[in-house]
Amino acid sequence: MKTFFPVNGSTGVTDAVTAKVKVKGQIEVTSSDQCDYILAFCVISTRAGIDIQETKDKCPAGKPVILVLLHHTFDTEKSVFPRPGVTFWDSILLTVDLLFYEGRLLDCPHNEQELQKVLDVFGRASSK
Repeated sequence: MKTFFPVNGSTGVTDAVTAKVKVKGQIEVTSSDQCDYILAFCVISTRAGIDIQETKDKCPAGKPVILVLLHHTFDTEKSVFPRPGVTFWDSILLTVDLLFYEGRLLDCPHNEQELQKVLDVFGRASSK
C-alpha cells in the first residue's frame, strides 16, 4: 500500500501523523500517480469551508482521500462539530479532526481516537 501527502499549510503536526501512518506499513511516495490513497492535511485557519476547498483543489482526482482537519487550540477538551460542507467531496474515504498547538499534536483522548480511525482504515486496506 502506498500513500501520498499533499499538505495545505505547514504546522509540523503533519510529521507526527505521517510517522504513525508509516508504522502501519504505509509508504510515502512523491507522485500522486504512484499512490493508492491521498492523506490530505487541512489547517483550519480562516473558515472551514474555504480551507477545505483549497485542500480539495490541491488533491488529484480519482484517488480516495483521507482528510485530516487540523484545529489550532490549546484546549484538549475543544468540541469539534460536524462539517456539513465536506459532503460535497466524493473522494472522501474518511475525515478526522485533530487538535494541535504551536506545531505539536495535543496529547488528548480526542486525538488518540481520531488517529486510530486513520490507522483502522489503513489496516483494512492493507488486509485486502
